[in-house]
Amino acid sequence: MSQQAGVLDITFIAGEDLSSNQYYAVYLSADQTVSLCTTAHVDAIGILQNAPKSGEAATVRVLGTTKVVSGETTIAVGKRVYVGTDGKVLEENAAAQTEVRLIGIMLEANDTSGDINEMLITHFSFVKGAT
Repeated sequence: MSQQAGVLDITFIAGEDLSSNQYYAVYLSADQTVSLCTTAHVDAIGILQNAPKSGEAATVRVLGTTKVVSGETTIAVGKRVYVGTDGKVLEENAAAQTEVRLIGIMLEANDTSGDINEMLITHFSFVKGAT
């Protein structure tokens, strides 16, 4: 059962129409608005908690647990996740990746891409050294 325990939500202005992106990852732009993460290496500031249109108030969870949309068929409990190119979270694969900006740890498993599940927000980077 997905739940959330927000510790810190911050309100920003939506820099684009985010009305279809509740529980997706967003980043903070230079103009201090938030937009959907569309690059895996963008530093996500947090997870969007509402569904604002451009110019409206966007509530972003930056600390605590949150519901999040998954971009993979399965992500197991306890797996570290990063943001994909569509604002959804993907499971980190240390064997295949050299650098990932991780955003959280899954607290609930998902069964289907697009599922909404619980995640602990962590914000840290993973960099694998040369072998």
